[in-house]
Amino acid sequence: MLELNFALLPILFFAFIITVGTLVVANTSPLVWQRERMWMSVIILLIPIFGAAGFWVMYTIRRFRSKTQNRNR
Repeated sequence: MLELNFALLPILFFAFIITVGTLVVANTSPLVWQRERMWMSVIILLIPIFGAAGFWVMYTIRRFRSKTQNRNR
């Protein structure tokens, strides 16, 4: 499980930096239509972050279940 955690950390870190950078640009942009476009790009960028987090949660639950089932046998 630790290997997967360390593999996901850089992905989540860079996705977080990109999202924060996009939010900063969107909030400092003077044009309203650019802000709306930036918010759409933020939503598009958040989809893989939640996908990776969901995959990690499902993988962790599966590993935990297999460990507990092996103990019960």
